[in-house]
Amino acid sequence: MGIRKSAPVKFQQRKSVFVDKIFVQSDDTVSWEAHDSDISIFIPEASVLFGSTERIFDVPKGKNIEMKVVDKPSPGEQRYYYYAIYHKNVKDFAVSNSNPVIIVQG
Repeated sequence: MGIRKSAPVKFQQRKSVFVDKIFVQSDDTVSWEAHDSDISIFIPEASVLFGSTERIFDVPKGKNIEMKVVDKPSPGEQRYYYYAIYHKNVKDFAVSNSNPVIIVQG
């Protein structure tokens, strides 16, 4: 049974939005929460990561979206899936310590 990993998307100082790296394993569920604005999440490799035919996910303010990880790396392997979050109130993309990424661990 997978674990639910939550990634809140909140407005920060100086009109920036911050997101963290997300570490998951196969069958975990990733949840993005849109606290203070509508957001759009762009995941270029969503088909491999989540088995989705979509690559852009819109989340209304006050709601969240959950997706189950279907990628299954070999034991000890890590796969990196970069993504972007557009914060509609701020009219800019979220930032992180590095590019926002979902790391799937085998």
